[in-house]
Amino acid sequence: MNLQRYLHVAGEVDAALRRGRPVVAFDTASAACDMPPGQRLAHVRAREAAAREAGAVPASVAVLEGVLHLGLSAAQLEALCGMQDAPKLSRRELAAAVALGRTGAATASCAMVAATLCGVRVYAAGAIGGVGPGMDVSADLQELRESSVAAVCAAVGPGADGAASAEVLETLGVPVLGLAGPAGPALPGALLPAGPFYTVETAARIARAHWDLGLAGSVLVCPPMPALDEHLAEQARDAVDRAQADARFAGLHGPQRTPALTAHLLTASAAYASARRALTVHCARTAAALAAALAGA
Repeated sequence: MNLQRYLHVAGEVDAALRRGRPVVAFDTASAACDMPPGQRLAHVRAREAAAREAGAVPASVAVLEGVLHLGLSAAQLEALCGMQDAPKLSRRELAAAVALGRTGAATASCAMVAATLCGVRVYAAGAIGGVGPGMDVSADLQELRESSVAAVCAAVGPGADGAASAEVLETLGVPVLGLAGPAGPALPGALLPAGPFYTVETAARIARAHWDLGLAGSVLVCPPMPALDEHLAEQARDAVDRAQADARFAGLHGPQRTPALTAHLLTASAAYASARRALTVHCARTAAALAAALAGA
């Protein structure tokens, strides 16, 4: 399989992989497609900074002029976040975007594909797509069955059902590992494993055993919710409830639903924006620790 014409690994990411240093992959659609323009760049910078501070090399994923990039420069991230109506690319759209020389932001599923192709074992997101109303199942859940990463994520996106998403993951045979530690108040869509709960090092050992046994797919690692003020968390939950009601009234569904809900919440609710930022940074730091544990396994 010749990937050179389709794939570009940034120099820093390539050097880290060659030396066995921890690397964490990130999607870009959650910022470039789902967030208001003024918040996008701060979001991607915050999670990359959190990964670096925890000792990992960040590798944001996007397709630029027909090339799948693993690792973006500051200028590339700024240009992508500044695009109007950036195409959102999942596994389904990836081949067409590459073949036709297009530019677009990678969803969780696309980022997991890129990570698997390049040998990056950890992907991080505050929230991934889940099960929405009418059993609208996100491609992100199926990608956890197809790719081979340890995905660090604590919730599903606004409007999705965390419990129903967990049921789908069980049907798909995706191991869901809860991490031990003090937990803040649950946010809407939280993925709350029933236990047992593990250390990051033990989760890395389980993930390694999963792949060594030839078991297909990824491992989902769910850190405890970050510590938040209960009043702030309650305000965030109320904002999500109101936004969901508005979305139902407006008839939003399918691919339109998550971007509309996210953009509305981040603009209308300072409490939700703060909680979302804390969740994203928390998962990026946890992912860096997991990548370090896997690198040393």
